[in-house]
Amino acid sequence: MIKGDFIFAVQATDDTSVASVTATILDSEGRQVDFFDLKSSDSNSWRAVINRRDGHDYPVKDGSYTVRIIVKDSSGKTTRGESAFTIDNTPPLLILSRPSTAAAAYTDPKADIFGDKFSLKGQIYDKSDVEKLTITAKDAAGNPKGSPAVLYNVPKSLNVTVDSFFTPMQSFYRSIYGDTAANGPQPYSYTITLSDSAREYTDPSKTTGTGEGNSTSTYYLYNDLYRMLNESRYKPADVYAIMQVGMYGTGSERSFPPPPPEGSRWTAEETVKFLQNPEIKVGTGSKRNGTFILNPSINPKYGVEGFSPHQIDVSSTAPIASGEYDEIYTGSKINIKLSTNFDEDPLNPAEQYAFYLIKADTAAELRSRMNIDVNKDTDLYSDPGAKTLQSYIQKLNIPVADIKNSGSSYVATVTLEHLNIGSYYILQVRGSDQSDSPDHTMVPDPKDKTGGQYIFKLITNGAKPAVSIAQINGKAPRRDASILERVVMQFLMLY
Repeated sequence: MIKGDFIFAVQATDDTSVASVTATILDSEGRQVDFFDLKSSDSNSWRAVINRRDGHDYPVKDGSYTVRIIVKDSSGKTTRGESAFTIDNTPPLLILSRPSTAAAAYTDPKADIFGDKFSLKGQIYDKSDVEKLTITAKDAAGNPKGSPAVLYNVPKSLNVTVDSFFTPMQSFYRSIYGDTAANGPQPYSYTITLSDSAREYTDPSKTTGTGEGNSTSTYYLYNDLYRMLNESRYKPADVYAIMQVGMYGTGSERSFPPPPPEGSRWTAEETVKFLQNPEIKVGTGSKRNGTFILNPSINPKYGVEGFSPHQIDVSSTAPIASGEYDEIYTGSKINIKLSTNFDEDPLNPAEQYAFYLIKADTAAELRSRMNIDVNKDTDLYSDPGAKTLQSYIQKLNIPVADIKNSGSSYVATVTLEHLNIGSYYILQVRGSDQSDSPDHTMVPDPKDKTGGQYIFKLITNGAKPAVSIAQINGKAPRRDASILERVVMQFLMLY
């Protein structure tokens, strides 16, 4: 992917001399878009600067092209060659569905509320891969707050957890909210910057390009675009296409977008004007800031009586230390308590909760599975459509009768069986409370710690010890010993 103007360089040699080198740029339908006479910088090297920007526009628009090279020597003989390339001078288009709020101020009491997990949901449109997304929170005065979160190789169908309070994935959440879950709701604004993978090619020696990709800190909220998309019959991808043909130009420099679909109640010019409206855009060049509220205490919690969660360094390669898990054995009984959040939103009926163990045989597997969330179908199932569990996830069989009411909470008693000695197990609970928010899913109770997961390691299978009598007073017991003798022998072994 080529960004900006670029140098097209050709090495051409001949047994006499090279008289000229020309380059014709053809579009995907074979039509001529541009023509260049390459200049010689020495006897063999020929080059030309292509797509030099004129005002707001580039002569060669975004798209896929073929360049046809014709080299002519001094005797008039010619040689041809072709090469394909793609131009991308348009930054990514982000349409967010969550967070779904924006305001002129830097705080908004009606902003989207996130509990334990702060996530981004939406759609990104770009010809190139989206290389990086950076989100920076701001305080009530509009100053950057805490550490920015950075995501790399961002999927265009955006549904990602950026960070978690109780199971941190990076330092974003706690650096802006703090380490105390009971701080209550805290409002913030934020900026998002996206960069694609297009590169500049102004130095022929740099074959992979240089610099950063096309970037933008402006985006849209889906709720704001819904009416326009519905009435104009444009699809979100069409909005990106409009941007590609130069919607930011003016007068004769501007390339107008293609006509709207049949039956549209909007003209192309009206659509462009709508998209340029600073009251519709969010971020840079707009009159609004994206907003959200963090409140980790909004999630219902689960805890294991007598145990505390553990936080391990997922980036480490060291062995798991003994203090980073709790030891159990097959046959151990544990009590799992499900509790309401600090807002005391009621829990659902007991049968709506499911209990799982996430198995890891090595330290590396344990670290790689610390961020699994069984409340996500894509994490829990290898085939979400068929509801097929991941091979390393085991569902605990807890009858509803063993889940007892305890005030506004539940306590489930389970016997741990059919586990592997030496393996690690992460306990998680799937379910939510009765609030309307999809984020009110079960999270580990931190119990005054800084978050983490309930991690257990099976150290023995819990079977009863077997005793065999090898010698008594230096002599092996006789096979034909009487019952009385055997009883005496066993008695002597005990004392």
